[in-house]
Amino acid sequence: MLYKPKEHCGVVLCHSLHDTYKALKALQHRGQDTAGIAARTKYGIDVLTWEGLVSDFSLQNIEKILSRGDMFIGHVRYATTGPKDMLLDGAHPRFLDGKITAEYKNKDIPVRHIIARGATKAISHNGTLVGVSPYGGIDTDRMLSLYNESGLEDIIEKLPAAYAAVVLDMQKDEGLAFRDRYEIRPLWIGEKDRRIVAASEDVAIWDIGGRPIREVRGGEVIYINNESIDFESIQVVEPKPKKCFFEWNYNSGQSSALDDRIVSGIRYRVGIELGREFRPENVDMVTYIPHSPKQMARGYSDATHTPFTEVFYKVKMRRAFIDPTPEERADSIKRNLFVLDNLNLRGKRIVVIDDSVVRLNNAPHAARILREKEAEWIALVLGTPVIGECIRDEKRGCIFGVDMPPEDNFAIRKYGSVEGITKASGFDEVYFISMKGIENAHGVPLSQRCTYCIGGPNPVSEEEMDLVKKLNL
Repeated sequence: MLYKPKEHCGVVLCHSLHDTYKALKALQHRGQDTAGIAARTKYGIDVLTWEGLVSDFSLQNIEKILSRGDMFIGHVRYATTGPKDMLLDGAHPRFLDGKITAEYKNKDIPVRHIIARGATKAISHNGTLVGVSPYGGIDTDRMLSLYNESGLEDIIEKLPAAYAAVVLDMQKDEGLAFRDRYEIRPLWIGEKDRRIVAASEDVAIWDIGGRPIREVRGGEVIYINNESIDFESIQVVEPKPKKCFFEWNYNSGQSSALDDRIVSGIRYRVGIELGREFRPENVDMVTYIPHSPKQMARGYSDATHTPFTEVFYKVKMRRAFIDPTPEERADSIKRNLFVLDNLNLRGKRIVVIDDSVVRLNNAPHAARILREKEAEWIALVLGTPVIGECIRDEKRGCIFGVDMPPEDNFAIRKYGSVEGITKASGFDEVYFISMKGIENAHGVPLSQRCTYCIGGPNPVSEEEMDLVKKLNL
């Protein structure tokens, strides 16, 4: 397998199959391509992975396959690199030493899936390992091999980023949850039925009836006991927090919290900042492209005293940004974004809020259907600065696990300027929030965030990158 999936995923560790399944459904916004669950049994670790949404494989049928487990890890995956017919081959949890006992990958099967039995170790991972060769297969497999050879502390000391992961190991009584020193991807622990659980976002812990305790610290390993609320924590390296700002702007669910800041509250403050920076006259309404920018639009409405109006709707909750190919993203938007039929938009001046522009997939269709409704003037206002510019001849993008790699076909490169993006979008004006506006909205200096994709520094030092290269992974 000669491709390296880029991942913006969700991971969980729970003590029942029901909780694992429900927690994965709560994290569905983090990945829609494949899902999977691993169950620790007294005979080894059994693994089930399938293509599609969590709900595409019923819990009742998963129970028949994984009924013997006493501790579980799960994963929802968003992987947009590699052939679509190979997505299942890269599904998590990844495992060692197990035997594939059933493989149903024919395109005519309603839900393509794979069953494996008797593994010795299994891992679910969110992130992309910087410095690991893209030509040697799936980076998580190489991470699992390194763990098998030299242990978890060695991984954390030698691999700087980016990972938030959970592990089952037949040689250990505990489950493991750990995070890279930069905390780029999120990971929480919580309590459910007097036992510790882990999940990418606290919302998944709330959804299973648990109580979030805290985020896993950078460079920390949590050893999770299956029989009590007691857990052991080992701080392997000192944390250097550089959380991804895009988690607040887009990735995480709006009810989730990071750094004690609720995502919806940050998005609302982004809207406030947009209202301070961009205030055209005689605007009739402000709206948004569903779903994540809703609170941004609310903030903009309050800051500018412009009526907030629901204009667009989607039939499905699926996120077009994380569809596997450009063609599917465009098709998803066309088939799933509509204007409410009972609105009179003739002659209206409308501000449309979106979280970001990456490849300019949403905007042209949104503009087109607003023009069909005879809107007079429309502006697209973005809650993220320009993504993917070249800074001093260095191509920018995300190298830590969001599908915006530096070599991507970013709108700013394709169209050359904001003016070029505006012309291609079909809107009369396009405005991007300033870096200062993002800083004000987040309420912390941007030096405390990873902003590499929008022109900020790489949080990983050259010395750390050199160390990874010496491992020849």
